[in-house]
Amino acid sequence: MTGFEIGLFSVVAILILIYAGLYIPVALGLLTPPLGIACYVIKATLADEYRITLYDIFAGAFPLAVIMLAVLILLIAFPSISLILV
Repeated sequence: MTGFEIGLFSVVAILILIYAGLYIPVALGLLTPPLGIACYVIKATLADEYRITLYDIFAGAFPLAVIMLAVLILLIAFPSISLILV
């Protein structure tokens, strides 16, 4: 036994692929500055009549980034969470 849990690996791999097939670090990079490409794309596609600033878009993406980071930290700190249903 090497201590490798296949159940833990599969649950973590599935959770990493949740966000449109992107890994969580990549998804965090797409949402957070300075490389928040997804936020810049949203800003570029909005019409000027909405008057939504780039700050508003990053402020809206911040809670999602915090939740993604918290889930990743919880799974690393407590691997048994992912094995409850296995």
